[in-house]
Amino acid sequence: MEPVRIAFLSSEVSPFAKSGGLADVAFSLAKTLSKLGHEPRVFMPLYAQVDRARHGLRPLGGPVEIRLLGQTVPFTLLTAELPGTEAPIYFVDCPRFYGRPSLYTNDADEPLRFLYFSRAVFEICQRLGFSPHILHANDWQTALVPLLKKTLYSWDGLFQPSRTVLTIHNIAYQGIAAAGVALSRDLSRTPDRLTVRCTSFWSSRPFPSTSGSSRARSTASEPR
Repeated sequence: MEPVRIAFLSSEVSPFAKSGGLADVAFSLAKTLSKLGHEPRVFMPLYAQVDRARHGLRPLGGPVEIRLLGQTVPFTLLTAELPGTEAPIYFVDCPRFYGRPSLYTNDADEPLRFLYFSRAVFEICQRLGFSPHILHANDWQTALVPLLKKTLYSWDGLFQPSRTVLTIHNIAYQGIAAAGVALSRDLSRTPDRLTVRCTSFWSSRPFPSTSGSSRARSTASEPR
C-alpha cells in the first residue's frame, strides 16, 4: 500500500508544548502513523515556552511573508523530529503572534493567531513541495483549513489530491469570533462556500462550523 502523506496541524504537540489532551493525541497519532509506514508531517506554532535547545530545533527557511489585515506578517521555519520517530515537526516562528507567555490567550487577536498558523502551513507545504493526501485539522484553531483549501489555495495543484479532516477534541471550545475574522480575509470573494451557524450574537460565529460546504470530513475524539 502506498504510504499516506498527512499534514497534521495542531496548536499543541507533546513534548514541545502542552495544555491538555490534544498535545498527547497529536504526538501519539503521528508516531503511530509513522511506525505504520505512512508519512505524517506535524505543524505547530513556535511558542515562547518551547525549549529550542532541548528539543534540537533547527532553522529550515524564511522569512515567509503572509498578508493579513492589510499588513505583511513574516515568519521563519524551524524543524525537529518527533521523539522516537523519523517524522518531522515544523514550527511556525512568528514572535508577533506566538511570543507570549502562554499558548492560548484572551487577547483580541486570538482568532487571527491561528488563522495565521493555518495559512502558514499551506505556505510551508508549497515551499517544501509537499502534497498531502490528507490535511488533518484539529479543534477550532485550525478549523478554517478546509475553507482555505477551497478558496485562497484552490489555484494550487499541489493541494488538488488533498482531502480534509477536522477532529474536534473538545466541543466546549469553539473559537467564537466576529464574523469578519473569516469573511474579511479574502474569503469573502466566495461567500457561497461559507456556511456558518450563528451563536448567541448574530455577529459572532464558531470556527468549526465554517467548513460546512467545503465537504470536510469531521471526527470527534473519545471523551475522557
